[in-house]
Amino acid sequence: MLAVVANCATQGVKQREAGYAGQMKTMIAYGANDLDSLQDGVDSWFDSIAKPFIKDHRNLVRNAALAEIESERGQLLATCDEGTECRKDNEKLMRKAMNKEWAEVMKSFRKDVNTTIRKSKEIVESGWDNAVQCEVDHPCCTVSETVWNNLMI
Repeated sequence: MLAVVANCATQGVKQREAGYAGQMKTMIAYGANDLDSLQDGVDSWFDSIAKPFIKDHRNLVRNAALAEIESERGQLLATCDEGTECRKDNEKLMRKAMNKEWAEVMKSFRKDVNTTIRKSKEIVESGWDNAVQCEVDHPCCTVSETVWNNLMI
């Protein structure tokens, strides 16, 4: 049995050295040095990246809409103090209404992102199971792990 195991090991080395396609044993590791840090990054992405991006985009949309209306209708004329106050109040109402609309977009987007994260985990789980099955269906050596471990002991 030891000869079979040794043959499997040396055959694998010879095949790798000779460059036989499809014969090289591959080892893929997905481990992270700091899994908690990765998970924190996934969890904080919305607040640290998406939310500021959406807020910037909201402001860009507002500024573009104001510039477009101004180019179509001309500049607003100067006003007295009361007219200026009225415009400031109007600006606050516009911002409040836009903030409400964009808050709905962020809420919907966050829900979509969370759903996609959950689905991604499900896809990875299924893919992992398939990768394990690849191991089972295409063993590199006919010596079982149990036999190998026993020989090493």
